[in-house]
Amino acid sequence: MLGTWVLSLGVICLLQCSVSGEPRPDFALQATVYGTGRLGTAIVATQSTVTDIQANLQITLNSTFPGLSDLLQLTQEVGETVTTLLGNVLNPLVSLAPSRASADVSLFNTVLGEIVSFRNFLSTRLNAINVQMGSIVRSGSLPSQLAESLGRLGNGLLLLARALEALQSAVSAVLGLNSGEVNVCSPTSIRPKLVYAVVYELRTVRAYLPLVTYVLTRTVENIALADQYVVRLSGEAQNVQEPLQYVNLVTAATSSVGTAVNNGAFTLVTRFNTVQSEVSALNNIGSLMAYGKVVQVLSSFNTTLGQFNGLASSLTSSLADIAQQLQNALVPNAGTPTVNNSEVVAALVRTLVANGPYARYCFYKYEELVFGLANTGLLGVEACVSKEVMRLQQLRATLLATVPLLMYDLDDFTAELSVCNSTSNASSRNDCVDMVAGYYLGVASNFRTTLFNMYSIGSTEARASRNRLLACVRVLQYEIVDGEGQSLKTDIQRCAQNGP
Repeated sequence: MLGTWVLSLGVICLLQCSVSGEPRPDFALQATVYGTGRLGTAIVATQSTVTDIQANLQITLNSTFPGLSDLLQLTQEVGETVTTLLGNVLNPLVSLAPSRASADVSLFNTVLGEIVSFRNFLSTRLNAINVQMGSIVRSGSLPSQLAESLGRLGNGLLLLARALEALQSAVSAVLGLNSGEVNVCSPTSIRPKLVYAVVYELRTVRAYLPLVTYVLTRTVENIALADQYVVRLSGEAQNVQEPLQYVNLVTAATSSVGTAVNNGAFTLVTRFNTVQSEVSALNNIGSLMAYGKVVQVLSSFNTTLGQFNGLASSLTSSLADIAQQLQNALVPNAGTPTVNNSEVVAALVRTLVANGPYARYCFYKYEELVFGLANTGLLGVEACVSKEVMRLQQLRATLLATVPLLMYDLDDFTAELSVCNSTSNASSRNDCVDMVAGYYLGVASNFRTTLFNMYSIGSTEARASRNRLLACVRVLQYEIVDGEGQSLKTDIQRCAQNGP
């Protein structure tokens, strides 16, 4: 009876303990395991896919646009960390699957521990990275994509861990490592479905990787595209803000005004010198008592014209200040709108790097329109300059029109004294000179007033021209930044949210 029971138990054990047909030991066993070859193939394929994650993440930025460098570093950190952690999961599997050393059973725990490390990364550092990214791009699209793609990967690794735990338990049973193991009928092989479950879950993990690679690669590609755009836009903006192209136009106009007016005024000096010589040649009036008034007239003219150099220098300086102040206004300072602090450029860049559903569509829709703002600035500044050059030309004509009037004050003095000089009666000659010189004392006084006024008007209008030009340029900046720029910014943000 006892022999029959023992025989029956032996038959049951033989029925329960399957025999493998694979001619090699696997998973730290001296027994063969079905499916190990497929698992090895799955591991290699997954390793290759993991390698692709970082294949296109290394780029060099050429701009200093705020946020781009930080966003790139965070993206690269995610790629590097995911690659490293997945490598830590897969590398022990490479050794474990074909192993025949029972000591290698510990690699199960190594793999499971690395899966825990990966999931810890998702719940801690990735969350912090997503918060930082969200503050940079001011959108939840990119953080959501990373959270979803890597979250799926984490869930896939969790299912892989469960499959590995089931396989580990079976291997431990074969090795007699489980506590409380019944040795009457200890298993001698592994059911194939346990291995195939690991293969399936590993293939599922691999299936989740292309989305991770896509999100990271697309983010870096968008960062590179934004960087290239900012560099191109910055170059155009620098061309617009290059002062000399406008300053030279203004300098040519102001030099024309100053040179023409000063040359015209200098003809008065030349004419006065001639008048002095002509008066000296009148030999019948020099001894007259009234001749003292003639001397006063000549002295008044001489004193007035003696200040010509100072007047000319003041006008020249006032005119030159127009170009200098324009140059200062066009050189960027803390308050000057630039590419790096432009709200509309920031809206376009953020729309692109946020990886939203319409990111590239909206970028390509508005990139050249934003670029066109630079050309608007170029045309606008030229318009301001052209308008003021026309006014300077009018100033030039106005001031030059005064020169003939001043010349009239000198033209007749000698002729009229010549009449007196030719009078035969000495008393009449004296009265004539006294009368002519008396009138010309008033003329000389008016000459002084008119000449000074001419230069004063020139300098005053030069300052007015400077202020008008600076106001035109500054208002243009506000018009572009707060006008067209704000309108484009609104359109870009609406496109990013709603698409076409």
